[in-house]
Amino acid sequence: PGEARPLITNARALAAQARERLSQAGFEQREAKVINRLWLGGLLRSPTNTARVGVLAVDPEREREVSDWHTRTETTSWLKPDDTRGALLGAALAERLEVLVGDKVVLSYQGPKEAESRLFRVRGLLKGPSPSEEGRLLLITLKGARGALSTEGGAHQLSVHLSDVTRLAEVQEAL
Repeated sequence: PGEARPLITNARALAAQARERLSQAGFEQREAKVINRLWLGGLLRSPTNTARVGVLAVDPEREREVSDWHTRTETTSWLKPDDTRGALLGAALAERLEVLVGDKVVLSYQGPKEAESRLFRVRGLLKGPSPSEEGRLLLITLKGARGALSTEGGAHQLSVHLSDVTRLAEVQEAL
């Protein structure tokens, strides 16, 4: 968190191209899933406290196919793709900030040209894979992060998730 990561400005187009190449190589969509993610670092403020956070921005529909984040939610359902102002907080982070579902928090981060802030509403709490991660994780939608960063199709990560890792060499060849 906090480190600048290079932005892949055409990530949406690259992901579509990767999906097409994998399809042409004989991979079914369920065998090789391509997703984009954005990462941000910043400060999250509540009316009572401030904490340094690592922000993971995901496409909720695609992410639930490749990770278990959607099963780690407490007190809520998973994010909705068009929710540009909703956020899921690690349960330990929410406790430190003294916020509950429905409360507002403000994320301060480095925008494309200057420091910026964006208001989010806490939609739910997450149990993290570790206490330290749970204490600093903020999960938002790609659409919300792209709006904050003024990038329509950008991402920091383009990843391919395989149902059968023994086919990795085939995927590498296709891409």
